[in-house]
Amino acid sequence: MFTKAYYHSWDTDYTRIYNELDSSGALTGGIVVRNNKTYWGYKDYGFSTMLEWQVAEPVEMVFGFDQQNYSAEDDVWRIADQKERVNALFVQLRSDEDFSEHTRFSFGVRNNRPSKSRNSTVWNVTARHDISDNWYVLSNIGTSFRLPDAEALFLNEYDDLDNDGVPDGGWFAIGNPDLKPESSRNYNLSVGYNGSSLQSELTLFKRDIKDYIDSYIPIVINGVEGETFANSDDEVNIRGAELQLSASLTESVSLTGSFNYNRALFNDRGDQLKSIPRREAKGSLKYQPVGKRWDAQINVLYVGDVNDREVRPAYTIADISAGLTLDNAGHHKLTMRLENIADKKYATSMGRGTRDSGDKYVYRNLGMERTLHLAYRYTF
Repeated sequence: MFTKAYYHSWDTDYTRIYNELDSSGALTGGIVVRNNKTYWGYKDYGFSTMLEWQVAEPVEMVFGFDQQNYSAEDDVWRIADQKERVNALFVQLRSDEDFSEHTRFSFGVRNNRPSKSRNSTVWNVTARHDISDNWYVLSNIGTSFRLPDAEALFLNEYDDLDNDGVPDGGWFAIGNPDLKPESSRNYNLSVGYNGSSLQSELTLFKRDIKDYIDSYIPIVINGVEGETFANSDDEVNIRGAELQLSASLTESVSLTGSFNYNRALFNDRGDQLKSIPRREAKGSLKYQPVGKRWDAQINVLYVGDVNDREVRPAYTIADISAGLTLDNAGHHKLTMRLENIADKKYATSMGRGTRDSGDKYVYRNLGMERTLHLAYRYTF
């Protein structure tokens, strides 16, 4: 029997100061404090327990119960205080080594019962067959279910200080409490190689999503255009492939990498979905001399063009790090890492704002600039 409990809490004080405008929209020289240490945070806690049982000689069963409690309040991006509890029962049947020397299978089902949304049941079937000592094939079919988050449901970035029914500032953003959850069916097929110095896996995947929750949907209130969220009437079709590689080049040098191609379209045509890059790649080269206490590593990340409010251009960034173990037992380790060594300017997301004059503009949230990190780790 296995039981796990957790508790997470996050709190932030937020301050925003704007320029003051007169009735004609001109600057007065004064300031307006929009937020002064305004609260922004969440709490997330729960537990999970499960039990393993040998149903028959070749089949094991794992069953259990999972509970998650979530509460959030955001007085900045004005999401009302919301609480949600999700109870879930799950069961999995899986074969053991007595079923077959070369073949394994598993079947799982999970029933989710949230306090403020409709219930859902998802399932998953996985099978693996070892073709030889090194080669294998792996397949997976299943369903999934995604509830709308608090922002999509309850966002209330809407000002009407004079109560005339016209949103202030020339822009607003509101949630949609009538959103339905997303549901999808997923298919994966993998071929892998597992050797002494080389491991690799190629996966083809397919995913079809219904009731996709789309963002930045235009909505007009009394002549002012804002944004909201809505379930799409179109089906989202995702097709792609992923290649993963891990190799030991020498006793001291190792290489890992992955490449992902992800085509995500409405009704299998048109433009790529927002916030999903079509191409992404990662690579890491590590040097750890045998019998030495130090190591060095370089990591490279490539992210292709991303459709957002505007197209976010592709970028490549690299980090370099070095570590030193301070004692023979390996308890103490210092690591120094230089992030974004070329000081590349790149955007990780985009937002929409309003100038003091009332004009709207698009801004970019930039990724981390060149930054030096120093970390200490103690291992018990």
